[in-house]
Amino acid sequence: MGTATRDPGSFRDPSGYVLHYGDAIYRSLDLATFDRLSTFLARPIYRQLIDSGDLLPVAVANDDEREQLARLEQRGDRHYLRQRRLGLISYPYEWSPRMLHAAAQCTLRIQSALVADGFTLKDASAYNIQFETTGRGPSPVFIDIASIDSAPSRSIWLAHNQFIRHFALPLLLYRQFGHDYRGDFLADLEGANPDAAYRMTGWARRWLPPFLFLVTMPHLLAGIENKRGPAVYHGLQAPASPDPERDRYILSRLMRRLERLLERLEPRARPSDWTGYEADNSYPAVAARLKQEFVAKACASLKPVRIINLGCNLGKFDLIAAEQGAEVLAIDLDLASVDVVYDRAREQHARIIPLRIDIAAPSPAIGWKNRERRSFLERACRFDCVMALAVVHHLLVTNRIPLDEVVDLIARLSTRHVILELADRSDPMFRQLARGNQHLYEDLTIAMQQRTFAERFRIIDRCELEGIPRTLYVMEKR
Repeated sequence: MGTATRDPGSFRDPSGYVLHYGDAIYRSLDLATFDRLSTFLARPIYRQLIDSGDLLPVAVANDDEREQLARLEQRGDRHYLRQRRLGLISYPYEWSPRMLHAAAQCTLRIQSALVADGFTLKDASAYNIQFETTGRGPSPVFIDIASIDSAPSRSIWLAHNQFIRHFALPLLLYRQFGHDYRGDFLADLEGANPDAAYRMTGWARRWLPPFLFLVTMPHLLAGIENKRGPAVYHGLQAPASPDPERDRYILSRLMRRLERLLERLEPRARPSDWTGYEADNSYPAVAARLKQEFVAKACASLKPVRIINLGCNLGKFDLIAAEQGAEVLAIDLDLASVDVVYDRAREQHARIIPLRIDIAAPSPAIGWKNRERRSFLERACRFDCVMALAVVHHLLVTNRIPLDEVVDLIARLSTRHVILELADRSDPMFRQLARGNQHLYEDLTIAMQQRTFAERFRIIDRCELEGIPRTLYVMEKR
């Protein structure tokens, strides 16, 4: 029969937590939540949100499934919804600004549709969004159907503050200051803190919108609450309303204001040290052409289903792999580059999910008992091919990772193949990275690196690039 395992990151809402059972994912719901969601699932709005791609579809578990799960949980008071298993789970601190903005828009579209039909989102966490590859390229989808609730009996959105902290405030700080919100989410699962934002904002800017409403007022109210306690809010609480239509109108107005806010917060393209690398690098024209042809040939021959690219830059080789039918996880440490890959994948409807990951220091496990949000390496598995193009020498020199450790990581990520580029110690970029420390890397010839990889991989194909001391490989795990 197996076991039903409760997801360690799904415990904050006991009315609807996640269970893993076999290859399936279930939502375990209490009776009140199940009745409410049953009403929602029967409404046309549910099908509309499914058809738009904004909401992950679910199905009511049949009697056999419910009996098995109830026995495994040793609870007879639960009901279950089944949903399909997603690919790699990602978190907002791994998304580029344009991805965070798209996730905010998805959340707001769902909330606006729900308000118009007499429902609401009881929370607006960025962790309720995942990115999937669809016919439109990488697209956000809302996965937590248990967050859908009946409309409250007052004209307020209880999840408004969470929406601000998870979406609007990080986007504002990035747009205005280029602030990296990764640290905000890693330090606090509730996202950007208005108090910290207040300290980084100049005196005059604090009193201008949108800083006045997103930063200054929350900061001042928090200060008053610290002095006077929660009683300061008692007189501000909205009373229960006898007029649902009026409440719906007020909430709809709030949704439109938030939509206009997101329009103002749309991330602008920001150049970085790496966004110009594709057009200005050390490859002679013939070598660049050979590299593209080699990668296209390798992907056509290997026919990988899932590829992880350990240094995607602007996504040139990810697009080549996607054209050959692969689903690509494209990672890079440069935030601006990941934004470019996201836009390119959307424009070309490519099956690529870009994430901001520094493979030398990937996302750690965080949250309660360090299990609420899993580390990247815990989540990154079952790739039948790894691409490591022009990245190994950066790990060796910039990050000073031992070569055997680099090989071990690649072998851990790949179930079968690797498309690899090795640079000799005489390579111009290698020498630039190693300047002043060349003596540390005297043994890092291509031949020595090849021998080390050959301990874990068998060479299938290789190509020496012309005009630059680099060699491309296709290898298979031993």
